[in-house]
Amino acid sequence: MISWQTTRNTHEAAALAALDIPVRPVTALDHKKGIEITDWNLARDNAAALADPARHTSQLHSTGPLRRDYNGGQLRGGLLAAPLHPFLIGIRALHNRARLIDTQRGKSMILHEEAPGACILMPGSAPAAAGPHIDTHDLDLAAALITVGCSLIAVRFNGSSHIYRVTRLARSVAGAPCVDGGALMTALRDDQIFPQLRWQPFAHAYHTLHTLRELRRHQHTTRFITVSHKTFHTKGAAFNERASGELLQTVQRKLGIRL
Repeated sequence: MISWQTTRNTHEAAALAALDIPVRPVTALDHKKGIEITDWNLARDNAAALADPARHTSQLHSTGPLRRDYNGGQLRGGLLAAPLHPFLIGIRALHNRARLIDTQRGKSMILHEEAPGACILMPGSAPAAAGPHIDTHDLDLAAALITVGCSLIAVRFNGSSHIYRVTRLARSVAGAPCVDGGALMTALRDDQIFPQLRWQPFAHAYHTLHTLRELRRHQHTTRFITVSHKTFHTKGAAFNERASGELLQTVQRKLGIRL
């Protein structure tokens, strides 16, 4: 028996899926309200991936404790003591991607260090960082570089796409060499990161953002329609949008409605 938890937070689902925890979408269309809702079913852990050498996974990640310790962003327990936990790296990368999209609308952002080697964008303004820089059209790449400490310099639109300029070198961390964003870009382009280095912070940040895109791509592969009882609105049904005519007749008869 597989035990599933549920979330409607797509970022949370992506951060967990990036840890090899199985995630499945159940997308439903509210027949009366005309709105679409996706519930993400979350497996208990990533135990299945541990048995697959191709996944390069060596650590067990459990959904319940991670969600409990994340606590809506108010960290506690194991996550509070591990600021570079892969789940938190993924959450920061997703946050930074969303903030970069905000910059496309003219909002200013500055780099905030949550922990050594772990950064997020926050609203604010500051003098542009000096020194070598990187330009990229890749939103996910820019967000991943920012997550490991490369400062955002500017965002501009060239008529067809946005270009993100970030510092080449990340913020220095005591006792460690500066992360070289240029070297990371080259390694990514030359296929020298995945899968063997997938758990390093930059790689995991980028992987989490790829996972978000994949979840959204498959989000509507199977859609359900929800309907309520004609009189008792707390009662209802959900059925596959490709349900047979016989099933639709049963739903109409049981709920006293017409579809």
